[in-house]
Amino acid sequence: MLFESQRNQSATNPKQIKPEKKRELHEAAIDCIITDGRSFGDFRRLGMSKFLNVICPGYRGPGRKTVRHRLGILYHEYRQQLGEVLASIPAIAITVDIWTKKKKSFICLTGHAFNKKFESIPVVLGFRRFTGSHESENIKKYILYELQRLNIQDKVCGIVGDNGSDIKKAINEIKPGERFSCTAHNINLVVKNGLGLWEKTKKKR
Repeated sequence: MLFESQRNQSATNPKQIKPEKKRELHEAAIDCIITDGRSFGDFRRLGMSKFLNVICPGYRGPGRKTVRHRLGILYHEYRQQLGEVLASIPAIAITVDIWTKKKKSFICLTGHAFNKKFESIPVVLGFRRFTGSHESENIKKYILYELQRLNIQDKVCGIVGDNGSDIKKAINEIKPGERFSCTAHNINLVVKNGLGLWEKTKKKR
């Protein structure tokens, strides 16, 4: 027998979700955060929490700490799988890309190889915020760091990059004679120059 206050409390308690279902929902939420580039705490915001409670009563999305912890695990799992893939291939080509968005610079190394069935294997070797100047020495250090970290420095058969002087110099110092210019970047320059689409220079005040 329950008192009225106990019955009311029981009625307002959220529905309990089975642990396996909670893990499944958390995995889906974290995958959403990765795919859409969402903030780690998005699934704990008020509006999102209300929405989740409607579609799945009693479920609370993963918090910032949970997301960060899970991403760390996924990263280490990916690095382990990447090492196993790279150990099985005899040669690999590298693409180097640097770009700036909202005054923040990023650098990405992508690998391109073939397996024994001649199937293409594209893999992300490294991706991070690029701090400091874009001098060739800094670019060179980062590329060598990632190649040595993955133990593939002797497997690189070519490196693709844009026509920036610093990237060209960095690649030529790492692999003399094995630098390839990015075709997409060249086409972009041809179209811009052919149509006269030059960026406007900012006037000094």
